[in-house]
Amino acid sequence: MAIPKQWFTLKELSEKWQCAISDLLHLGITGQLDLSFDWVVLRQETIEVSFEFTEIYDISYCEQAQQERKYTMSIPPPEYEKSPLLRLAHLSLDDVAIINKHGVVPVHKAFLSSFEYFNVYMDDNASQHQYPLISIDDLVVTSDQIKQYNKTQEATHSLPQNKSIREVESDEKLIALLINTVVKKTSGKRLYHGDKLSALQIANLLEENLPEGMSDVGISNETIRKKISKSLKILDPQNN
Repeated sequence: MAIPKQWFTLKELSEKWQCAISDLLHLGITGQLDLSFDWVVLRQETIEVSFEFTEIYDISYCEQAQQERKYTMSIPPPEYEKSPLLRLAHLSLDDVAIINKHGVVPVHKAFLSSFEYFNVYMDDNASQHQYPLISIDDLVVTSDQIKQYNKTQEATHSLPQNKSIREVESDEKLIALLINTVVKKTSGKRLYHGDKLSALQIANLLEENLPEGMSDVGISNETIRKKISKSLKILDPQNN
């Protein structure tokens, strides 16, 4: 009897897809597949370190520094007892590259979602200055990630011809005008950071209103935010 699973080890997925584990690691390094591990077990098995959980609640762009500025706050650990998937955190692309090369990687930071993560800190009086290690055998891929990857592959094979630069610019202007019009007509301060429109808050609102059953391929929260941020600058170059 096939038992429905919420995640698969790399060994299980390599057998399911009939590919090498190194192929799955390549997908992880190139950002095509999130590779996760059980942070709850990691925390329970590790001594002399502490885990600090953080949420990014807004993002702006600093023209002077030419980089994004993230506003964060501390949050409690996820209530994984209510949902097993909350046990999982995924590695950065660089960490996946390290684990691909060495078989293990020390965990300093891992991501719970696009805007939630935790840092691992060594206790001041630690007898051994060794961060917890994750091995290839610890890595898993969620069933949702597998579905997402398959949808992306299907969408890639059916892509239309590339748009011209003028068509892309026109789409961005249209997005900017739509956002500006809708926000002025319907929203309060929720969609603003100070006196500027917040691309992050708008992306969160759009994600909340994603129709049930609609594929989110190409419209992840982070993708939406970046597109909105770029479009808003067309109307207001000072919008960071």
